[in-house]
Amino acid sequence: MKTSRSWPAIIVLVLSLGIPNGGLAQDPLEILQEHDVTTNVNEAPGMGAALNVRDDAAKAGANPEEAKSFAYTIGVLSDLHVRKDNIDGLESAIKAINSLAGMNAVAITGDLDSKVATPDEFDLVRKKLGEFNVPVLAVTGNHDYIYNDIIDKDGKKSRATKKIRKEKLERFRNRLNQKGIRYSVKAGGHLLVFLPLDALEGKPLAQLSDTSMEFLKKTLAENTKLPTVIFCHAPLTGSYEKHTDLGPIHGNIQPADKIRSLLRNHPQVFLWVAGHLHFRPGGKDFCSTSNKVDGVTVIHVPNILNREAWVQTIRLSPEAAVVRTYSTKAKKFLPAYDRIFRHQRTTPPVQPSPKAGNTPDKDKKDESKKDETVRPGSPQTIEQQFMGLVQRLVDHLKTLLQRINTLMDKILKK
Repeated sequence: MKTSRSWPAIIVLVLSLGIPNGGLAQDPLEILQEHDVTTNVNEAPGMGAALNVRDDAAKAGANPEEAKSFAYTIGVLSDLHVRKDNIDGLESAIKAINSLAGMNAVAITGDLDSKVATPDEFDLVRKKLGEFNVPVLAVTGNHDYIYNDIIDKDGKKSRATKKIRKEKLERFRNRLNQKGIRYSVKAGGHLLVFLPLDALEGKPLAQLSDTSMEFLKKTLAENTKLPTVIFCHAPLTGSYEKHTDLGPIHGNIQPADKIRSLLRNHPQVFLWVAGHLHFRPGGKDFCSTSNKVDGVTVIHVPNILNREAWVQTIRLSPEAAVVRTYSTKAKKFLPAYDRIFRHQRTTPPVQPSPKAGNTPDKDKKDESKKDETVRPGSPQTIEQQFMGLVQRLVDHLKTLLQRINTLMDKILKK
């Protein structure tokens, strides 16, 4: 066909454009198979340049059209509870994130500290986080700020005063070099919102302050056209079936009713990513139809074990979000837990099989991947799809060259 013969010329023309700074790394050719979530990338080498995601987000502005439109992959960990006797599991997760191809950042949804967030505990946390080759985007969990430093002889923790909680929240922000404890990032055609546990008083273990609630309300109102992913320590009420020892008040994010009402008014939110409950692959509620609440799917993030860790990856593009689970013990992705959330401008989704909700922790091929359309929309023309792919390919090639330049600078300095 004449059209196919013109492709090389078009690509050469596009690649002849300048190579400005900016962008986020990705395998340049991987963008051409955007929804092929069965592709195993765990053997591909990663490149270790750390970019400041928050600066990129600030440049994007509030206009959805200005948000980063190329694919962006973020690793997700939770409940690290960093201490010397579980350090092997954390190190395996760090190694995986540093070596997986196309990783742009790592999100940590709380409970970084072992027990009560003493200065010594957080010094160890900060040391380990420094081993990541990508930016760390973290929020606080209850173990990061809510308790006094002193544990009694029976091992019981006590709730800290408002003053101590504020001090621990500020220390968390300072030591992770974050501009704030709550923030948002625009990347991969999505809005990523990071919410801390930060209530200074009240009974629930996992509660947002009024300030964080107002931040969430304002941020969502200003970005109604961007598919939105929220990262928070605790899950939404109703996103699992299992009875937990924490119960509904302490096990779910609070204030539950206000959050649920807010999300109902903002249908652009389609994922809520959280830990807290330590759900792991193989468990009933780790990946099931019960995870969906009012159109928002909760991604339950496993805790770190000494013998094994799991890294969840979320690959974001304007067309879809692809969620995968990587086992550091098996050293591969677990296809049974792959999930695809398609957005507008893409082909109709393949309806998921009822059996795709949750399967045993076995790396067997699952032909019934979960695939959901997040928002309806009109399909693009073939020409629009092609030019969009070419543009994103160029973005990734620019980033690749930028990282090569950064690497060469480091070599020359040595």
